[in-house]
Amino acid sequence: MKFIKVICFAACMFTGISMSGCGMQAAQNDEIVSENILTETLSRAKEAEGELEVSSQTQQDEMIDEMDISHFKPIRESFIDYSFNVKRSGNKEEPLSFVVTGSYDLNQDGKDDVISSLLQGSFGAAEEITPYLQVNDAKIEFYTDNVIDGEIRVIDLDQRDSFIELAVFDEGPSADPHYKIFRYDGEQLYKLGEIDSGALISGKGKFISNFNRSHFEPGFCSAWYEIEGHEFIQKSYDTEKYLGKIYRFNGGQVFFTPMEEMPETFLPTWDFEKSIELPPGDIKLLDIYYFQNDRTLYMYFVELQNGEKGMLHFWIGD
Repeated sequence: MKFIKVICFAACMFTGISMSGCGMQAAQNDEIVSENILTETLSRAKEAEGELEVSSQTQQDEMIDEMDISHFKPIRESFIDYSFNVKRSGNKEEPLSFVVTGSYDLNQDGKDDVISSLLQGSFGAAEEITPYLQVNDAKIEFYTDNVIDGEIRVIDLDQRDSFIELAVFDEGPSADPHYKIFRYDGEQLYKLGEIDSGALISGKGKFISNFNRSHFEPGFCSAWYEIEGHEFIQKSYDTEKYLGKIYRFNGGQVFFTPMEEMPETFLPTWDFEKSIELPPGDIKLLDIYYFQNDRTLYMYFVELQNGEKGMLHFWIGD
């Protein structure tokens, strides 16, 4: 639009100048001058338009680059090297509860913050305790399913801000290991949400859940999480650009339903007697199936190495 306005403005200048003057020679001279002005104006407009296109493309490239899974690393490799004091009640195989204490500068004000926590162990239901985390005078109670060793870790989710987070490990109700993440801002303690133990961390405020990562190489994601306010918010990521490409599958147990076209409605089966062991090999990704408002990545319409097409889906837990 700016480019068109510049052309119109230059055209008006050309018309006005060409009509001025008292003689033919003056008019001709004015026409030459106006033509030069128009040429220079158009040239500058094209340069400006080119700069805008380059800037827009650069922003797109930065976004694509920022969500490149190879730039993320596992959450277990992202923890800060710090160990809390952990006292267990009950034996190692049947823990009743854990008292965890330590100190760390969580809001980067140059002063260590006093940290304490009481966690209910896997076999501690009879004790009827309420798990909590406390930093200085700020305290928050929360629910746990299956705490096996009282693990609390220190992590910096976004190295650009002044906060260091706390991660409390929970095995989950049915082999769903995750970390409950807390942030202290110097006054209040907030629970940001949960991160599964298979997640990847960027160190710049983003993390990709294992449930939003592809099962092929090179890997890609369907969504990521970032901190907004005092909680994790999921953001969808466009996977259209990954379709029609060849990926490497490293082999494993899968469910495969032969079909020639991507179905409008697909209900995955979890009957393991119908699962198959798919050997390592190349797979052509034709489409991805999502349930409404669910970016879990586990159902793919593919073409196998032998040319057979169908829905390929994976077990993601119960």
